[in-house]
Amino acid sequence: MRFLIFICGIILGVSSQASTVTITAKYREAANIFTIMDCASGWWDKSFCYDDGQIQEEFKTRFGISDQDKTLFKKYDELRKKYYRGLGAPKEDTGPYSDGIFAKKSGIKEDLIAPAFYSSDKLDEALLKLKSVLSADDLDFLKSFYITFEPKYKTFLEESVPFKAAAAKLNKILSDKRFQKFYAKILDYYSVSEDLNYVVLFTWFPPLDHDSASPSDQFLILQKNPKKHIDWTDDDVVFHEIVHTVSARQPLKQKEDISKVFLKYCPIENKFGKYKNTKALEEPMAVVIGQILFLKEFFPNRVRIDTKLYNDPWVSSFSKIIYPTIENDFKNNKKFSENTGEALGRLCEESFKAAKIIMKEN
Repeated sequence: MRFLIFICGIILGVSSQASTVTITAKYREAANIFTIMDCASGWWDKSFCYDDGQIQEEFKTRFGISDQDKTLFKKYDELRKKYYRGLGAPKEDTGPYSDGIFAKKSGIKEDLIAPAFYSSDKLDEALLKLKSVLSADDLDFLKSFYITFEPKYKTFLEESVPFKAAAAKLNKILSDKRFQKFYAKILDYYSVSEDLNYVVLFTWFPPLDHDSASPSDQFLILQKNPKKHIDWTDDDVVFHEIVHTVSARQPLKQKEDISKVFLKYCPIENKFGKYKNTKALEEPMAVVIGQILFLKEFFPNRVRIDTKLYNDPWVSSFSKIIYPTIENDFKNNKKFSENTGEALGRLCEESFKAAKIIMKEN
């Protein structure tokens, strides 16, 4: 769930079915340290950070990787998996219905370690919170892990100084109350009625040609390079991620029913590999709602349907195909339903048929 990005931070009150959404942008040193070292470790086969191992490569380039580092990273990998639901910790019971091809409801609280860092300003504060989560031995290891790597991660913290001013600036960007109506539409469209409170956190990222963002419960982790991209306007990325967090909270029966009707016409559930089923529809819908419709509503001069909207050809192209259908739903105050799922499934079916014809002719 990552891509080109502009972030927004603000406190917003939104009512939809008695629910509210608030968003604030912050820089928290503990969150930055955790994200840098989490990605540098390459735990979970480098798949957790969705950065293709770029932070780990930057870490190696600057400092090298000693045998001691490898041993510590291996133990860190084991610890992270131990306290991650579905890997070491038991999965959360979500009842008789499935998430289908949408963001997992259980994924909202899968990570038992990260929230302590995301919610803390300083490292000591985060480690204190983990006293009730980790065993004494595991907590002692984690403390020694950060002590050992402190001289190295401090160089990234020194580069991250601009994030404080950037977060303060971004908290003023979305003060326009028109955003409240847009948030309400997203909540209502997905039939989500709970209160949602998001904190967007700035964290260090290598100087690549893009930034990265991902949701973790009520936190949106914005990975930016503090030198190259500090002035990028990436609000659509934050909205993209918010769509995922709202989608994950859809009623499970709704997810299952819509998934079934979509796949009836477009049986591509397993075309994208393990853990990638959300690319079938979840990601294209986040592009449509969080990027295209958001920009059309507030920044129409930034809408460019003729450009790559996501770093995946299927997601980018299919989002352009389905956006008129979803836009029509929004304009007519419709809710996401099996009818829309069928319409999107038929569009997917037609796309695959066209692709097969082109491949045969070539």
